[in-house]
Amino acid sequence: MKLKKFLLVSFFSLSVLWTFSSHASELDENVRTSEVSEKEKLFSEELDFAKKAVVKFYKNKDLGENNELDSYFSKDVLKLINYKVMYNNYKDKELDISYSKYNVVVKPVETEKWIKKGNSFSFNLQVITKFYYPQSDVESENSVVLEFTVTKDRDGKLMITRCYQALYSEVDELKYYNLLSKNADVDKWLSSNFEESKKYIEKSKNDREEDYRQYKSEKGCKDESIERYSSFNRQYITDWARNNFYKRSPSSSSSYVPYYDFSTISGSYDCTNFVSHALLAGGFSMNDYGYSGIQGSNQWYFRNIRNRSTSWSGVSQLYTFLTRKSNLYTGPSATEKYFNYSNSYLGDVIQVYYNGSGWGHSVVVTKFKNGNVLVTGRTAPNWYNNNVDARRMGNYQRLLHLENR
Repeated sequence: MKLKKFLLVSFFSLSVLWTFSSHASELDENVRTSEVSEKEKLFSEELDFAKKAVVKFYKNKDLGENNELDSYFSKDVLKLINYKVMYNNYKDKELDISYSKYNVVVKPVETEKWIKKGNSFSFNLQVITKFYYPQSDVESENSVVLEFTVTKDRDGKLMITRCYQALYSEVDELKYYNLLSKNADVDKWLSSNFEESKKYIEKSKNDREEDYRQYKSEKGCKDESIERYSSFNRQYITDWARNNFYKRSPSSSSSYVPYYDFSTISGSYDCTNFVSHALLAGGFSMNDYGYSGIQGSNQWYFRNIRNRSTSWSGVSQLYTFLTRKSNLYTGPSATEKYFNYSNSYLGDVIQVYYNGSGWGHSVVVTKFKNGNVLVTGRTAPNWYNNNVDARRMGNYQRLLHLENR
């Protein structure tokens, strides 16, 4: 009887604790939401101002419109903005890239990083561009995060005094702002960058024309399913990538490998970790000798953040592992091939954003449409690529064609 009474009391106590914990959790969430709302309310005027500027800027950059930007950006920031507009307009014209049903969505994000200092307001905005390529029924989408500083003068006039895109920009923005701080000749530097970029774009133009001839000769009948005699499943790689690129917390591609978001580490991003999980979903086995600590690119595995290989999450390290030429190892294998429509298959890895010394981003081939190779990837929460034309991403593309061992 005493045991029964003890169990009843214990159950009642646990129920009270669970109820209190549940309400506490709800209370914490309400407090968090309230804080976010209060911060957005505090920044409301500056947010609305920046959102209008972003929409006009992106329409100039991607659609070739001529919206007035002088009243939104300071003189120095406007030089960078105009460069990006000029670069993209030139590239799209040369590569014959255009869009239909184009839309720009701007959302406040990462409010915990927002700062108000005197008359300066610093905050982050997620910019989502949604569009279709010509004669395509596939919606494409890009998402990036921009860091803004909006300053209000004594008369209450607003001006964007900093607009910064940390990754995948048309130009090295960190260097641009560093040069500004040193009063260097940024006009000369931007001009030199543009002339150099034109050479790469011209090469991409010739490659694209050859791709389209190849596409027409094949009558658009590209085999999007699997390669003959494939022991891995290309469709599984694609399906996992398509189901997870937009998620704040992607699902693990294996019950024994947790998904750890590398973008939570300062100075790191999640793109290659995302690709590794996609490859794992396709049926590839990890290459793990069982050592402890961080191992090099001669292995490919992830157990936890302290026990993993650099090839699991590093762009250049994954390249080294995939292209190794030895039959002694397990795990995925690939051959670097000239990037074009004919050489690309579903699930293949493409690396982009070459800066002259290294590659900055890894993505997965997820679609073919009208001679275009479309890719999907994830960089961090709010940063992703959704069936985007690989040639739109930087000046160079490096194709890693997956193969059997």
